[in-house]
Amino acid sequence: MDKYSFCKKTVKEITAKINNNVTNGRRITSVRKTHVDKQILVILAADINNQTVNELAKFRRYGIKVHLLLAREISSKVNKDVLCKKIGITNLYYNSEICDVEEILIGIDLVIMAVSDLTYVSKLSQGIQDDLVSKVIYKALSTNKQIYIDLGDVKNKTNVKNTELKKIFDEQLSIAKKMGIKEILSSEYLIRSLRFFKVSSNTISHTTNKKDLSRKNYSKEVITEGDISRIEKDVRVLNISAGTIVTALARDLASRRGIKIVLK
Repeated sequence: MDKYSFCKKTVKEITAKINNNVTNGRRITSVRKTHVDKQILVILAADINNQTVNELAKFRRYGIKVHLLLAREISSKVNKDVLCKKIGITNLYYNSEICDVEEILIGIDLVIMAVSDLTYVSKLSQGIQDDLVSKVIYKALSTNKQIYIDLGDVKNKTNVKNTELKKIFDEQLSIAKKMGIKEILSSEYLIRSLRFFKVSSNTISHTTNKKDLSRKNYSKEVITEGDISRIEKDVRVLNISAGTIVTALARDLASRRGIKIVLK
């Protein structure tokens, strides 16, 4: 056997992938980052498994930015560096840090409570806001952001044999749904999110045909972070003139708010 055969095979596969986008007889589908202007906030309130991590990692294929919020109960239990690397996190928030609720939600289009527990369902139904997670959820609801909650783990742990406990859980879940919470399965994270983005984009397009409120023109020579912070919440596109300087902090804030900067 040719001692270089392995190297030759590897080189051929790489060459085929580059030139023909094909390897081992199969066509390689390139990653299409079709939603680079979209941002979601993922909340983890209980232990996370590999399946959930794999589902959340799919968002980066579409260019969707994932911000992660960890509940106090698990922030010390997980390896934050490993988790962020696997999922591809843009920003990480947790209870032990000083975090501003409104700042966390800037630019966020959708909130997914990927791993929940009965405690947070109870808090929602009773109006309790005693930690960062519950405050963020209520702020998101008050600003009409869509929230999906995965209750698979909660239902598995609920003692269905205890009829009174089951009744309480059902009542609390019903109240949460009336508040605007929608239930989701872990296998639906990506597909439901893409559907949501498609519907919301169509709604924006329909609205802006009458009056385009999502665009703003700027003629300043320098755009700073302060300029971005004063832009209306509905603005999604910022048109700037050639030669306009946009500071790094301004670009960062614009990205977090979901504002696309376009050269006219």
